[in-house]
Amino acid sequence: MTDFDELWNHLVDTLEGWASAAVAWAPRLVVALLIVALFALVARWVRKGVLRATSRTRMTPTVSTLAARFAQFAVVFVGLMVVLSVLQLEGAVTSVLAGAGVVGLALGFAFQDLAANLISGVGLSVRHPFRRGDVIETNDLLGVAEEVRLRTTVLRTFDGKLVILPNKKIFQEALINHSSTDQRRVDVACGVSYDTDLEHAKETALKALGDVGRPEREPELFFEEFGDSSINFTARVWIDFDGQRDYLAARDEVVRKLKSAFDDEGIDIPFPIRTLELGDGVAESLSGLRSDGSRSEAPRSRSASRAPEGERSLQTPSHAE
Repeated sequence: MTDFDELWNHLVDTLEGWASAAVAWAPRLVVALLIVALFALVARWVRKGVLRATSRTRMTPTVSTLAARFAQFAVVFVGLMVVLSVLQLEGAVTSVLAGAGVVGLALGFAFQDLAANLISGVGLSVRHPFRRGDVIETNDLLGVAEEVRLRTTVLRTFDGKLVILPNKKIFQEALINHSSTDQRRVDVACGVSYDTDLEHAKETALKALGDVGRPEREPELFFEEFGDSSINFTARVWIDFDGQRDYLAARDEVVRKLKSAFDDEGIDIPFPIRTLELGDGVAESLSGLRSDGSRSEAPRSRSASRAPEGERSLQTPSHAE
């Protein structure tokens, strides 16, 4: 009976201690609950404010939502730290911060490529080096930017292929935006034969290209090099650029006008020619070949009749075999 009384008294003392602690903690707990409610409202207001602020910028909706969620999470985290401090749980605060640091470090190593693409996507959305529908060239690809996502960019090439590029590659590599201006230069390489009057060829070409492209920018022509079978030059015209079709149409027009003008003036655009010089021995060997590539019978019989006796004697066993 004595043991039961001692156990009962210990239980009563424990419950009284808990009740006293609860009474002592009641004001702090009420304050903590009020702080939680306050920070929950503040986090919601901050999220709506960030969404409203970013909607006035050129950020994509995805990046705006991400920024709003980050802001909301930061407010909630600060509220959690304040609540733990009010409840005098400084040890828990230290443990939470240490745990968050360790988890963040582990996640950073595990998902470094994912994080790099995510940060690059945010950078592209903030800087706006290109927009949807622009003709861009990056990573040896040329096409139309269809969509900028948080981690990837969708590019459609001019042959109809859909390419999904990680944002990290676009952010780190060189990027050419052909739609950033309303003008573009079209370069067309060509050549004329060596016996052509170059001044006459240049005047003919510039006259033919006079009505191509923008009227305020005259076409240009520059001779560049002595080629294998022609003197090469490059014709340049400036056009109004709204899409890749404008560039292709202008290049097509330049080629057709150059060909037509040179034909009218009797100016040759030579094709590559190779001249082979053969020695006398090679020429004699080739003269003994048929049109189908086999050697004719006559040269073979003459060769046998002129063969020395030793060679004929050596050839006899081979026939016998």
